[in-house]
Amino acid sequence: MSQIIQCNLTTHSHQLAFIDLLNHYISDDMGGGDTLSRSKAEELYEQLNNQPNFRAFFVLYEGEVAGMITTFKNMSTFQVRPLINIHDVIVKKSYRNKGLGHKLVGYVLELARNENCCRVNLEVREDNHRAMEVYRDFDFGPTNPKMLFWERILDDTEEHEKSTATEEDLLND
Repeated sequence: MSQIIQCNLTTHSHQLAFIDLLNHYISDDMGGGDTLSRSKAEELYEQLNNQPNFRAFFVLYEGEVAGMITTFKNMSTFQVRPLINIHDVIVKKSYRNKGLGHKLVGYVLELARNENCCRVNLEVREDNHRAMEVYRDFDFGPTNPKMLFWERILDDTEEHEKSTATEEDLLND
């Protein structure tokens, strides 16, 4: 009834499915953004294809692409083992409540175990209760101690301060 396949962003049909799902998510209440134009989508494919730590997986339901999970593999400097960050979990509205989100998250957890990862982490909007239910089913929860997710939006037009250290300072240190 459903199956997981790895996304290959060098394949045109996978690119189309990927951007369709991503734009579906972006335009959803939980996404809250502007969908990606064709040129931005092509830029994204190129950028992701150059990220060796990026993987995405589609879930097919009755032969149709119904959802996707995107991940990035990273490293825990404290535990000296790899970890996987789940970046996006997307299930099209018409396919929700069929266990597909569970299937995607479960797949990545099994992948992490097989790759000797120390953990899988993710971020979730505090008002996305449906997603939190799925994650709790897999024993995800707030970190201990509690961590906050911070960001600094970078504006391409702002002036950047130049480092006061010179190349000579760095080489002679």
